[in-house]
Amino acid sequence: EFLVSAVRAARTLARGERAAEALMIDQCVVSRVERVQQADYTYVSTEVPVYAGACKVQTYEPDAVDVTSGGRPVTVQEYRLHVPNGVGPFKIGDVAVVAGFPWPFRVEGLILKTFQTAQRLKVSVQANRENEP
Repeated sequence: EFLVSAVRAARTLARGERAAEALMIDQCVVSRVERVQQADYTYVSTEVPVYAGACKVQTYEPDAVDVTSGGRPVTVQEYRLHVPNGVGPFKIGDVAVVAGFPWPFRVEGLILKTFQTAQRLKVSVQANRENEP
């Protein structure tokens, strides 16, 4: 009986993954900055791609936090970035650039769960930027 349930769950999960990926109509590139040691023992920061491909940006409500940075008010909004299972791995601090969105998202958390149909990354963006890249 356990084996039958496990097989049924695996089939259902595969259908769920296909359905989740069908909704990922955005394109994104997720990268991270890594420090690489040079021969002279100095370090150079380099951007390393982690994933490029389909994704979906999701939010359930505009969850925003106002803080002050460098004497200026900053509004940070939280979103979820959905990417296919099996890509990555991702780390907190990775940066996602999503086509059509004006600013990059920073990965703030990794959301793992049983019967996961997509990887959901907690991301944030500075929502009140003015003409900054």
